[in-house]
Amino acid sequence: MNRLTNASTILADLTAAGLALRAEGERLIVTPGHRITRPVRDLIRRHKPELLALVRDTPGPMTPYDREAIVETTAERAAIMEHDGGLPRPQAEALAKSAMRVFRYRLTDKPDTWMVLICPSCNLAEARAVLGGQFSESRVLDVLEASHD
Repeated sequence: MNRLTNASTILADLTAAGLALRAEGERLIVTPGHRITRPVRDLIRRHKPELLALVRDTPGPMTPYDREAIVETTAERAAIMEHDGGLPRPQAEALAKSAMRVFRYRLTDKPDTWMVLICPSCNLAEARAVLGGQFSESRVLDVLEASHD
C-alpha cells in the first residue's frame, strides 16, 4: 500500500470516528480535541505530512462535463429571467452569469477526487452548508470557490 493510500484510509477512519482535519499552514488541526486518544494522536503524528498533503491539496482543472453543466445552468437561469422576469435576453444573460457561483469540494471518503457544486448566488459558507446537509458536515473535507469563466 502506498503512503497516500494509507493516509487516505487513515483520514477516512478518523472521520468515521468523528474527527475533522484541516490544514492551517504547516499545522494539522484535528477537532474535537476531546476525542483524540493517545493512540490516535500518535497515528496522526506518524502520518502528519501525508495527512497535511491530503487536506490542503488543490483541485486540478474542471472536466469538459463540469464546464458544460455550468454553461447549461447559466443559460437556464437566463431563460427563466427572460421568460418569467420579462428581461431582455442580453440583460438576463449578464445577470445569470454574474450570479453564477461554482465551488470545488472533496469528501473524506474520496480525498483525491475534487467534485463540482453549482450554487448560484451562494457564498462559501452557504455552499459549505449545502454540502454539509447533503453529505453531513463531517464528510466535507474542503470547499473552495472556483473560477468558471
